[in-house]
Amino acid sequence: MGGSKGGSAALLIPPGGGGSEAGATESSGSGASAGGSGPSGFSFTGVPGSFVINAPITDITPSFSGTIESCTVSPSLPAGLTLNSSTCVVSGTPTVATAYTEYTISATNSTGSSTATLSFAVVNVAPSAASITNPGAPFVQGTAITNISPSVTGTVTSCSSSPSLPAGLTMGLPNCIISGIPTATASSQSYTITFTNAAGSTTANVTFAVNPALVTDLAISSSGPLTYVKDTAITPVTFSFTGVVTNCIVSPSLPAGLSINTSNCTISGTPTVYAASQTYTITASNVTGNSNTQTLTFSITGRPTIAIAGSPFTFTQNVGISTITPTLGGGSLTSCTASPLLPTGLNINSTTCAITGTPTVYNLTPNDYTITAANTYGSTNATISITINPEAPSNLALVGSGPFVLNQSVAMTPITFTKDGLVTGCVSTPGLPAGLSINSVTCEISGTPTTVSGATSYSIQATNGTGSSNSVSVSIQVIAPAPSSLSFGTYPSEFTQNFAIATINPTYSGTVTGCSSSPALPTGLSLSSTCVLSGTPTSTSSSTSYTITATNGVQTTDTTIAFAVVAAPTVQFQSATSNSTNEATGNRSITLTLSVASKQVVTVLVREVTGGTATAGSDHTSVGTALNVSFAVGETSKTFNQAVIDDAIYESGNETINLEIYSPTYARLGSQTTHTFTIIDDEIGILSAWTLDCDGNGKIDHYEVTFSRSVQDSTFPGYASNSLGEATSDWFISGRGNTRLHHGSAFNTSCLGRTDNPNDTVLYLAFDEGGSFDTGAKPDFTTTSTPLLTDGASYTMSQVFTASVTEADRAKPVVVSASSSAGNSTLTVVFSEDVYTTTGAPACGAGGNLDTSDFIYNNASGSGVTSIASMGSDTCGVTDRTVTLTMDTTFVAGDAVDSISGSLTLYDAADNSGSATARLISISSSNPIISSIEQYDVNKNGKIDQLKITFNQAMTDSSIANADAARFTIGGVAATKVDSITDNPSGGTIVSPNNDPGLADDSIVTIFLDDITLAGTELKSMSFTQDLSKWLSGTFPLLTIANLSTVISDKAPPVILNAVATAANGDPGIQSTDYLVVTFSE
Repeated sequence: MGGSKGGSAALLIPPGGGGSEAGATESSGSGASAGGSGPSGFSFTGVPGSFVINAPITDITPSFSGTIESCTVSPSLPAGLTLNSSTCVVSGTPTVATAYTEYTISATNSTGSSTATLSFAVVNVAPSAASITNPGAPFVQGTAITNISPSVTGTVTSCSSSPSLPAGLTMGLPNCIISGIPTATASSQSYTITFTNAAGSTTANVTFAVNPALVTDLAISSSGPLTYVKDTAITPVTFSFTGVVTNCIVSPSLPAGLSINTSNCTISGTPTVYAASQTYTITASNVTGNSNTQTLTFSITGRPTIAIAGSPFTFTQNVGISTITPTLGGGSLTSCTASPLLPTGLNINSTTCAITGTPTVYNLTPNDYTITAANTYGSTNATISITINPEAPSNLALVGSGPFVLNQSVAMTPITFTKDGLVTGCVSTPGLPAGLSINSVTCEISGTPTTVSGATSYSIQATNGTGSSNSVSVSIQVIAPAPSSLSFGTYPSEFTQNFAIATINPTYSGTVTGCSSSPALPTGLSLSSTCVLSGTPTSTSSSTSYTITATNGVQTTDTTIAFAVVAAPTVQFQSATSNSTNEATGNRSITLTLSVASKQVVTVLVREVTGGTATAGSDHTSVGTALNVSFAVGETSKTFNQAVIDDAIYESGNETINLEIYSPTYARLGSQTTHTFTIIDDEIGILSAWTLDCDGNGKIDHYEVTFSRSVQDSTFPGYASNSLGEATSDWFISGRGNTRLHHGSAFNTSCLGRTDNPNDTVLYLAFDEGGSFDTGAKPDFTTTSTPLLTDGASYTMSQVFTASVTEADRAKPVVVSASSSAGNSTLTVVFSEDVYTTTGAPACGAGGNLDTSDFIYNNASGSGVTSIASMGSDTCGVTDRTVTLTMDTTFVAGDAVDSISGSLTLYDAADNSGSATARLISISSSNPIISSIEQYDVNKNGKIDQLKITFNQAMTDSSIANADAARFTIGGVAATKVDSITDNPSGGTIVSPNNDPGLADDSIVTIFLDDITLAGTELKSMSFTQDLSKWLSGTFPLLTIANLSTVISDKAPPVILNAVATAANGDPGIQSTDYLVVTFSE
């Protein structure tokens, strides 16, 4: 179906029409009088097949020659259209729809008349609802089709097809009917048919095909029977027919090499296979259907073919073979031959090529034979391989007789055999004794047996590829050689009871499989099967001769040995102890003894055991954990060395090494199995080294050194009698210089409480003090390797290492400084080290553990501070050597002669009690500095009236009077007085919120204004002008300060000074326009 479309004209082929233009025809003339024909060439062209109702048409003007005098039309034109009676022009607007109608127009003049036709319809709507039913089957070329009649609504005035219909088919009105006889083939195709009138058009599709006509009159050039030759091209077999052939088939299929042409059925090719006579059916066809068939009969022949399965063939001499039957094919066979000739006894059939017979000669090498099958067309070959094995050997027999007894390691006389037939292998079951072999061709047994074996029956067989002979049994025995020359060589004449003897291995010739002794060996000793003597004798016996017999199971040999078994001697230390005499480096001998001499080497192990005080590696060289001491045969005493090392180190007395013996061989341990060896120590050592603070300044300056024995003072390097000696380069105090001996009376007078006695066990060594207070320090005390100190006899001072001496703190804690400043009531006291109120350096809380009773204050000036009022601060978190004390008043410069010390009940961490050495008070003084100023309006009248001034140190009230307040100016106004504490007679009164505590000679002073002159509470500018005799801290005056704005702060809040109400219009009553003016102090 297609959609309608309007407005365009279309060509119309009237029913039965042949192709003239729709709507107009050529004219025909009829004369009105003799010889006349009317207007010539009268016709209408290009006239549409339809017009649209109520739409003006384009004038339809005829073509003609001559003149027109009148025009008529029949039948009448549709309403609204007119014919001009003098020009034959049709014009107007059709107002009524009419069917497709042919109108005849007559044009007349004086010579006659001519006619022409117009065909058209007047339509109201375009065609619609078009549909076409497809044909049920393709059309056949040359055969009239069954008309295709479309269905359409409305008037159709012209039809068209896209693409064009196949040749021979046409369309016609009224509804575009398709009809005709197709003259050409066409594949299946969809055709779009357009139905048109003046109002528009619509479309519909139809699909069909035009198939060719059936093939007829199929004929073959030769139908046979024919004979073809394999591998030779045939003469083509051709066919004739009527019609179009699109496919040719043959049944059954043609032999390989032949083919059929699918468009003309020609059979051609070269056959490549043989084929029996066969009839083949050939059918020619096209898409319309099949035609009649033709048949062809032929066969394919040629040279014969031959194939032989089973090669290679293996036969046995003198045994008939199974027939070898070839597979034949191709053309008929006329002859069959073999080349070369088959093995003797085998034959080939000349017509069947079959091979039969019995081979009489063996041939172990495979041979190839070519079998040829032939006929008149040629020949074909097949190759086979044939091997003829010999027949199995037989009649195997032993030459001579057995049994055969052979000697181990002695070449045997060969054992031989006779036999018939070919032999390629000889076997023995079981295998022959080691060293013997069997010849693979003759079966001869030969060789030299290497192992002993009993009498055994061996089955011998001869073989080849075909089979085996009979078996022959042979008995063979191999016996060992007889033993001889048995000897035990050199061995001890006595063994030790309960000690394993050293294994004694004999020598001999031949083979030994057993051994015995007569008489029996001592208990614990034994002989192996090869006469090896070993064991541990468990009882004593006198020297005895023993006959030892060796055997191989058949023959024997013997020899004699003699020995005794004795009790084991004892081994022990000669003594329980010994010593080194001195500590000089070298070996010291220690002796072991054996109770009786032994005829065997006796050994014992020596080791160092725990419990000794000497250290291996530094005091001596250890004998190790297993020193082996050997007693040669006949020895009863043996020494070993204990090495001593002179370490030049004092070791608090002699040192010992504990030794023991163990694991003796060929001896027993005696009663003295341990030994203590003593190393005599010959060094002088330091027993203690104590720090001292001889001058009591809080810095250590001496070591009190105590030695292990009295020393000669004069042997100390740099010694000076009753004086301070020269600095030594052999004795060192870590971090300190000028170590020297402080001797005799010179020391006694400089270090109270200590006395130096000559040539005793104590020396006093002085050294430089450190840069800080350090009575708790214990610097390392060392020497070089040659301290150069002796006791006057044979003992010398040993070298002192860092770890040789444990230094001790014996310097008392002492006050090293006590400081304050004039006008200050706090005293800072520093000790030379941390101090505690009890021994044992107890832990303390955050407030410390000292109190005022732990200090002694001496008021030497008689003025200023006289005593300690309370503890200030005392913390012992990290250190506990600095405390502050609050005094009964502030310090003055004159207090510099006062002093303070710690009590004797104070202790340091080493439990040394405190030193009573007093320390003068240090009073520092400087010009006071203003730390801060606070301004107040205490009566809240909007004017500054008091200022609290805080200084960095205490001020001296006696240097400040009311008149001195004027040295301060505030906002250009001078102060008038000071507080009543500073100027007692007439000073001002301190009023809250001013929080001046009002203490005498403290660091805070309040000054006053007149409370009249200076208005406003805002922050004021302020300055001070100095008077060197006024505003003193001790003797130091407050200096001029031009601008105090950096330290002043405002503590006066704003206040209302007045409030004035004003009537805006003079009306005394309250009005909304009245206002109130409020004035604040800032």
